[in-house]
Amino acid sequence: MNKNLNNFKPKKIIFSKSYLVLRMGKHYKLDPIAEIDKTIENFGYSWFAKFGKKILVSKVEDMIEKSSSYLVIVSLLNSEYISKTYKLLNISQKKPNKNEPYPNYYNEEQQLVGAWFKIKNSDHQVTMDELIVKSSLNKLSIVFSTSMGSSFFCITKTR
Repeated sequence: MNKNLNNFKPKKIIFSKSYLVLRMGKHYKLDPIAEIDKTIENFGYSWFAKFGKKILVSKVEDMIEKSSSYLVIVSLLNSEYISKTYKLLNISQKKPNKNEPYPNYYNEEQQLVGAWFKIKNSDHQVTMDELIVKSSLNKLSIVFSTSMGSSFFCITKTR
């Protein structure tokens, strides 16, 4: 047996762009994308809260460190998914400081927040049909129809 095979390490694929997709439920009657956009318009960035299950902070930090990272917010509006892509700057499980901007409607539901994402507008936009879930290599649009999950780590065909 060749000794070199014992030291074999598969090449790590580094994607130039990575996406964390969050599917928004109908927790509120307002449009979360519109609320975030108002805050970003006023302050240049915003903290966005993901309610429910926590996301592994180290995984998102690793994504931010190793690639150009984006947060894609997907919301169901009149039985159709709409999405917007934001530049992902940071993640925290702690509430932002009082001087940090985030939509006011979060104030009433602090105990439900699983993670906070610091984001800003991005000229780079992707559609659900372009996104591929990393764990299954299936199109996100297909996974959405079969999964109850609310967060997905994705890539696109073009790296």
